[in-house]
Amino acid sequence: MKTGISLNVTDPNLRIKYRSPMQSIISHISAVKSASEDMRLFYVAATRARESLYAVCSFKEGKEFTTHPFDKLSSYDILLADSFTSLLELSAGDAWNRVNERVEIKTDLNEESSLRMLSFKENEDINKRLDFVYPYEKFRLLPNKASVSYLKSSDINLLPEGDGSIHSLGEASVSSVKLRKISYKKEITGAFFGTAHHKMLEHLTFDGRSASEQKEELYKRGILSEDEYHIIDDNKIAVFFKSGIAQRIANAEFIRREAPFVINIGANEIDPLLPETETICVQGIIDCYFKEGKSIVLLDYKTDFYTNPSKISEKYSKQLYYYEKALSLKYPNFTIEKYIYLLHGNEILKL
Repeated sequence: MKTGISLNVTDPNLRIKYRSPMQSIISHISAVKSASEDMRLFYVAATRARESLYAVCSFKEGKEFTTHPFDKLSSYDILLADSFTSLLELSAGDAWNRVNERVEIKTDLNEESSLRMLSFKENEDINKRLDFVYPYEKFRLLPNKASVSYLKSSDINLLPEGDGSIHSLGEASVSSVKLRKISYKKEITGAFFGTAHHKMLEHLTFDGRSASEQKEELYKRGILSEDEYHIIDDNKIAVFFKSGIAQRIANAEFIRREAPFVINIGANEIDPLLPETETICVQGIIDCYFKEGKSIVLLDYKTDFYTNPSKISEKYSKQLYYYEKALSLKYPNFTIEKYIYLLHGNEILKL
């Protein structure tokens, strides 16, 4: 039920305000919902015990734990219950085998009555509890599901042949790209720059039309936004059209672009000390792959700024490893070839 909102009724002449009928209705509905949630929580807590249920309740002086006859229980009684102790009193009828134990809490303990010597056994038990170390600590931060980009950037070794070292690749990427056009001036982040070009490459067709013509059509169809339209470099797309890998795509038996996948990997790929019976669900999206004879050719586009191409290969080797693994599971009888196309320098790397 959607009740909306309600304000107080105000009389400016008498300078008084009071609750409107609608406010009373909303307040009642809110109280019912709150009581329903409290009952659900109480039910879960009270029904998990197998043999005995110990409830610790506190009462004001002079008050005792009292039960309520089931045959006289009403919804109004439940609405008036202001604590879980009250709900326990309402539910603890004669059918319960109940034992009440009243504990007096002393607030005026002196040193003589509050201190005593602990036995060796008690000391041993306390130390055991305080010094306890959770045996599955490594599993605490182990994700059940992770993206390939997360695994690529994490401070962990994921490749079976890796040595676990962490490489500094700051020079292989930039945080932003600033472009200026006659009627268009805006600072564009590196992520947006890459997303725009990936979208263009995703929709490219090899039907003889130029990159500029296809970009214009994608913009008119609403596939490219105005910002994306202005940021895409036609020349880089045109150079890609003439590349050898583009010709292979044009002649492929089939092409798949922006292909999502989900695979399971053993936890021991992250840490050899973890059992391989534990798994992590890994998901990702492959930019492009195509079939060529007995090979599945994997192609990943990168727009990173770089000075050393080998740094790019090093940076993305883990990412393409999982892409290759996913394709190997889907096409077990095919050879997987891996390539990275670098739009910044119009180069292609084979991994």
